[in-house]
Amino acid sequence: MTLSEFIRLMYGYIGYKKGKADFVEYLFSLFVREPVTQEELQDDEVDKFNPMSGLTGDYYRKIFRGESGIQLNAAQLHRLQSKTKFIDELDALSYDARESLIKDLSNLGFVTTDELLDEYCADIFLMIIKYAPDGKKKITPEVIPVRDGSGMILAPAIGMSAYIKDGKLYINGEVLDLPPALNAPDTIQADEQPYVSALFEAYSEVLDREIKPSEIESLTNRYKRDFDQQRKAYYSIESIVRGFRDVYDESDKQVQILKEEVYEGIYEVYMGDYENGCERLRQVLIKITSTTLDKSTLSHIKNLIGNLEKKGLCHLLVNDNVIHSWVNIDE
Repeated sequence: MTLSEFIRLMYGYIGYKKGKADFVEYLFSLFVREPVTQEELQDDEVDKFNPMSGLTGDYYRKIFRGESGIQLNAAQLHRLQSKTKFIDELDALSYDARESLIKDLSNLGFVTTDELLDEYCADIFLMIIKYAPDGKKKITPEVIPVRDGSGMILAPAIGMSAYIKDGKLYINGEVLDLPPALNAPDTIQADEQPYVSALFEAYSEVLDREIKPSEIESLTNRYKRDFDQQRKAYYSIESIVRGFRDVYDESDKQVQILKEEVYEGIYEVYMGDYENGCERLRQVLIKITSTTLDKSTLSHIKNLIGNLEKKGLCHLLVNDNVIHSWVNIDE
């Protein structure tokens, strides 16, 4: 299948009465992640973030028709790739439309099921960009990843051939840009509420007065520093959770394996008797930094999971309600 064949196929299902040029630009936008940093946001305002945005209508129509002279910035598209928006578009198709699309794909030699249709089509596009970005070359069904019923790729786990350097993931000879690392914002976000509340329960106990998360300035300097460090740990692991979602198909599954292994490693320490909840937290964090994590493939990506990320995983366990409290563990 060539790039133009894929575009024309999708045009019949998610074109929504767009002109051909507009649709080509729209389709590429579905595979580009959202800008995150201030620089990326500024580039996006002037159509410089998405390498396929703001081109001429004639150029988009050449892509649609499959004409010669197409030069895509395949490397940049690959680094910024995200399948989420495209998958959401296909997921919204009616049952009849999905069955029709499966039949059209089968006629081209690409066989899939309704269960895997969205991921399969996204994989086709990404493989075209990888192997046939000039618009003339074809890809065959053999290059499309084979997935199980849950959508996970049936392939060898990534291991020591993968590493992180300068914000990029180097894996099996490929280089993928990861979204910029997250920094803790000035205000506590909604997703932070569970682990933050647990921290303030512990701070309140040791300081012998109730302190709410909205009263950070009421903490002593020692616990202000501690709170800043815990948020730093949380956002360090959240950067991985969010950043890997679009570049590694098994990301959510492997993060869950990480969390389960962390809990197994800290359980006895967490259940011990302590003078207060802050001491329990401190001992748990000491324990996890000396615990080897090796069940998840993410653990084997060099420079990815360090001590800060291990500590952050403990806070994810609080958010998941696996750890209910640092103070009242019997409740």
